[in-house]
Amino acid sequence: AVVVTGIVDATYISAGANHTCAVRNTGAVVCWGANTGGQLGDGTTMNRAAPVAVMGVNDASAVGGGLTHTCFVQSVG
Repeated sequence: AVVVTGIVDATYISAGANHTCAVRNTGAVVCWGANTGGQLGDGTTMNRAAPVAVMGVNDASAVGGGLTHTCFVQSVG
């Protein structure tokens, strides 16, 4: 197992082709890895070794990664 810095409260995790994202227990989403297509959602195309917050997401319940994209399921309620 590999410990990801700063992730102690993940409730859901998904890996894309070269990136990974996690939903935190607060509903925020963080991602790390390749970001050439902006798939980390931090407003850049810089690759990230450590998790970065996806901008504007604070109510996710699930996340899914693809080749160069990431989607999340918004919580209802």
